[in-house]
Amino acid sequence: MGLAQGIVQSQRMHTAPPTRLIDSHTGGEPTRLVVAGGPDLGTGPMAERRERFRREHDRWRRALANEPRGNDVIVGGIVTPPEHAGSVCGIVFFNNTGYLGMCGHGTIGLVATLAWLKRIGPGVHAIDTPVGTVRAELHADGRVTVANVPAYRHRAHVALEVPGHGRVHGDVLQVGGHALELDTHTLGSGDPAVGFARPHELDVTRPGSDRRGGLPARVLRVLPLGASVRLELALDDDGQIIEAEIGRGRLRELDLREGESVVVRPATVRVFAAVTTPQRADAR
Repeated sequence: MGLAQGIVQSQRMHTAPPTRLIDSHTGGEPTRLVVAGGPDLGTGPMAERRERFRREHDRWRRALANEPRGNDVIVGGIVTPPEHAGSVCGIVFFNNTGYLGMCGHGTIGLVATLAWLKRIGPGVHAIDTPVGTVRAELHADGRVTVANVPAYRHRAHVALEVPGHGRVHGDVLQVGGHALELDTHTLGSGDPAVGFARPHELDVTRPGSDRRGGLPARVLRVLPLGASVRLELALDDDGQIIEAEIGRGRLRELDLREGESVVVRPATVRVFAAVTTPQRADAR
């Protein structure tokens, strides 16, 4: 893992302290952390701090994760005081399209950064995230092992029409972020598969406009992103927030307003063979 330190001056009043950023990479996966001088997210649950960041300080995310300073592969994070006694810190992860509940490579980068700053040493450390407390072990040789929050099945046997695949069925999993576990026949080999869709790969429609199935949700916010817009959506059954990115023309066609109902489904699914045993992220 390599670390590159940068110090930039805050765009706030000149009396404010400088904002300190540290970039790291985990096997080439980049993470950009605000370790000092970032926005004040207050106290309380990390999920509430993430919403405060989203609602009041989204310009920080756009400045750090979007071009020209960022790109579509970088993950950023704001390091905060911990939520729980015994945790070393809190973290709110984000990228160029929105906010994350948890990020594996970002957590590895966070632990390496905290070690480089002499804030932690070898051992197991608790880190508070919007989806729960994760534990990461910093080994004496510099390796980092992350134990994520427990995963669970959010919805069972959801039917979706996927271009190039036809109709598929699967379970929606919560693994620090949503994933779709497809039925075992999907790959044609009898092996289970997992499908992932990024925000710009989601299709948003009005309820009842077709019969392809999907996740019912409510529009929380509509945010411009150049030629596109980002929709912040709350799933109907548990309030979990997801994000979708659609073109402005599609937004005009749907004529969506905040508070209205939609149905979300993947327009494109990246399909991978699923592991059948518990995994731990482990990297140098």
